Amino acid sequence: MRFLREAGELHEDDADQSTPAFNLRLADPGVLVGKPGEWEPTRLAEVLGALEVERSTYTSVEYTPQMQELLLGLYRDGRL
Repeated sequence: MRFLREAGELHEDDADQSTPAFNLRLADPGVLVGKPGEWEPTRLAEVLGALEVERSTYTSVEYTPQMQELLLGLYRDGRL
């Protein structure tokens, strides 16, 4: 979600939406699987550029610039 804000593309309706809520939207088209707090990228999302990054106390899902562009396009098209 941060990359949408940084790109200046976040719709006004989504301005107050949290990253956990946005992850639910990423699960619907098959980018993420799991449940809140336990998300993982799907195999296809990994191939396209979703990464699991180990932090000190948790694992986060991050996106390469190429994957961010893909997600940005889906968001612009209203598919996310």
